[in-house]
Amino acid sequence: MRIYSWAVLFLFSAFLLFNCQNSTTDKGGNLEVEDVVAEQAAFGFQINDIASTSGEIEEINADPMDVNTDVGIGGTASLNALKARALNAAETMKQKSFDVSSLAKTAGDSAIFSGSDTLANGKIVRWAIYYDISTGKTRMVSVTLNYPEFQNLSYDSLEVVMDSGIPYGTGSGNVERFFEQQMFKESFFIEKIESEITFSDYSGGKAESLTATRETQYRPGRDLLRKTLTASMHADGSGTIANMFYFSDGTSSSGTFTFNADHTGSFTKTRRDGTVVSGTFDQVRDDGSGSYTSLIDFPAGYYLDKIEKEASMLLANDILTVQFAQKIFFSSGEIDSSNSTITVEEIEGGTITTITAQKRNGAHGTITVTEMDDGTSSMSGVWTTWDDHYILVNAEYYIDGSSHMHYDVYTDEASYNNGDDPIITADFNFTGEAGGEGTLTYNGTEYTVTFDGSGKGEISDGTSTKTINLYF
Repeated sequence: MRIYSWAVLFLFSAFLLFNCQNSTTDKGGNLEVEDVVAEQAAFGFQINDIASTSGEIEEINADPMDVNTDVGIGGTASLNALKARALNAAETMKQKSFDVSSLAKTAGDSAIFSGSDTLANGKIVRWAIYYDISTGKTRMVSVTLNYPEFQNLSYDSLEVVMDSGIPYGTGSGNVERFFEQQMFKESFFIEKIESEITFSDYSGGKAESLTATRETQYRPGRDLLRKTLTASMHADGSGTIANMFYFSDGTSSSGTFTFNADHTGSFTKTRRDGTVVSGTFDQVRDDGSGSYTSLIDFPAGYYLDKIEKEASMLLANDILTVQFAQKIFFSSGEIDSSNSTITVEEIEGGTITTITAQKRNGAHGTITVTEMDDGTSSMSGVWTTWDDHYILVNAEYYIDGSSHMHYDVYTDEASYNNGDDPIITADFNFTGEAGGEGTLTYNGTEYTVTFDGSGKGEISDGTSTKTINLYF
């Protein structure tokens, strides 16, 4: 069964912080705005936090070999897909017919066979097979060119190394190493990906363990410049996967997941601003039930001290149900807490996640997220604040991690039902952890709103500004 990234999206969000009864904290600036403007700007930031922190439950519950390592590449970006490409390349190498007697004439690492194939879709594959008589290793090098217009790839080269033995044919035939370099068309947001796998611990001709590295280079001008993955996985399902993210401003973030053979594990993440996230999990995929804990520890000087989260998970009849609770500790000594129920259900070609929540102060709402297998994701929902403002929100999430959000704020639900105009309209574009920017219109005045990864925001009317805390 598919694991659901949108379930985590809400578990790792500040969703239940929406519209607390106390107003945002004025952190400076000479712009005078009504509290409702600052509060509704914060709503946009907080609901985006849902999207920018999604994916964790997917990571902790899925087979780590099946997790997509590059958003936008689809199912071909998992470690299992990379492993399959290595094995397929080795099988292709075995099937190539050549005169084994010619091997006696080789010296060192020599090309013994080569060719070029044109596929039905117009792609051209050029390949060569090498045998090193001194080591008994056979290599196949392959380059694929002339990709169809609808595909993002422009160039794909791979190399697979196999043990053929000395003399040739007396070796194990095991695949030992695989390397691939993929170059993408200029219209695609990824520039290139380089991947490498080393196999070990063979049993019955199959590798029981592997180590892998993968580096993704993004197009110049993007906030995220480069991402690296390092993985070490074993036959019993245990292993470690680590990711590093490098950004254009010189900052970086990291995350490491450790999986145990009994389907439990732990994780730790360090965000760009120094916030540390750590936790434990028990996967649902082995017995249908699981658990999750997390501690988000903010740097000194933040108005948030820490957030503690825990969840129980049940998978039954293809529906994942999550009972979630969290406590928010503010540096002022105040504590807030909340509970919610999240259900995730598969549909044809994707999943639907429904979150129904209510705050102690009476704020409540329902959010529905639709995530499709083709990588498209959208969100729609309604939310009623503690003071009865009624909010309709819609968002689209894109394969590069960015998103666009629109929401309308009405005086109350009756005003919406009467067909009245919203008192606030907002449009924001987000780039993930780096924050975002957009506009918010109230009483005929359009304000520019910007966010950063620390949870602070700035509202400007073009001449004056006001800086606020966006968690409150």
